[in-house]
Amino acid sequence: MEINQIIKLENRKSLLVTGVKNVKSFDSNEFILDTRLGMLEVEGKDLVLGKMDLANEEVSIKGEINSIEFNDKENKKESLVKRFFKWVLKSK
Repeated sequence: MEINQIIKLENRKSLLVTGVKNVKSFDSNEFILDTRLGMLEVEGKDLVLGKMDLANEEVSIKGEINSIEFNDKENKKESLVKRFFKWVLKSK
């Protein structure tokens, strides 16, 4: 059985993802989505959840989108210290 997924990015300001099973976590800089094709990480600035319809497996994200990346590690966990230093470096 073929699994279809659409990732539609418009002007790096609006992202639509289909095939989303769950939203693992999100904040204004990062969304982690569990999709039918693996974990999807979306990074950017001033990110907000535009629409979440898990019954139809759709999520939209608004904001400044800088990267979209599939990650094969199901539970990518960064230490609190690593996240803090990452935040400090982005703030400069």
